[in-house]
Amino acid sequence: MKILELKDVTYRPPALKFLSSSTADKNILEKISFSVSKGEVIGIAGLSGSGKTTLARIISGEIMPATGSINFAFNDFNRHSVQILYQNNGELINPYRTVRDILIEAIKINSNAASDYETSLHRLLDLVNIDSELLCRKGYSLSGGEQQRVALARILAVEPSIIILDEPFSAQDKKSFVIIAELITKLRNEKDVTFIIISHILSILKNIADKLLIMHNGNIVEFGKAADILTNPKGIHLKFLLKNENYDMRFEEFKKFLSEMNN
Repeated sequence: MKILELKDVTYRPPALKFLSSSTADKNILEKISFSVSKGEVIGIAGLSGSGKTTLARIISGEIMPATGSINFAFNDFNRHSVQILYQNNGELINPYRTVRDILIEAIKINSNAASDYETSLHRLLDLVNIDSELLCRKGYSLSGGEQQRVALARILAVEPSIIILDEPFSAQDKKSFVIIAELITKLRNEKDVTFIIISHILSILKNIADKLLIMHNGNIVEFGKAADILTNPKGIHLKFLLKNENYDMRFEEFKKFLSEMNN
């Protein structure tokens, strides 16, 4: 079942006095069109500045497109239906509150019965593999991986239909890679959550994403089954990303790569 569809979505930042007219007139996204089915995992990759996070913000409702349409197919659509977890997840974690308080606050959004709080809390802990011993710890004492899982649990507490993860594997060690990848697969299978994952680590996306969307200069340059397009990349942009997947590369490195290819 199709849960999300974008048709010819464009985005241009609001005109600001200190920006040149050429900058203000430039679209960050150009006629983006694709659809997502319920329970799918969609990976989005591209050079830094290609429009990935802008697209995520539009889907989450943080900003509005200049033109085009975004259609959701939820039974009970509300402001919690689409949740986004940015690379800097510390914004969701109050450093001076305990993990218990952080999660209970989120649980209360969907439950009015105090008797259900503890049940819901421990269900969340099981979902994201958080040890109950962490409940009494404060946000500042958590490791990066622990913060990420608590932030994800906080998002799950409001029962979203779509979760957008912006660079969830960035600045994590290999053990954390595996934990987050396994969590995504588990949540998709057990809760039928739809994931949109922005990442430049294509080897991980190949293993967890159903489809992969490659962006460049605000355009979709490739879109299809992740295993197929990563096994047989057609475009120069994807070939470059595969060669440099351990780095969040910028356009300058891409131009150098093109020059080397042409010589």
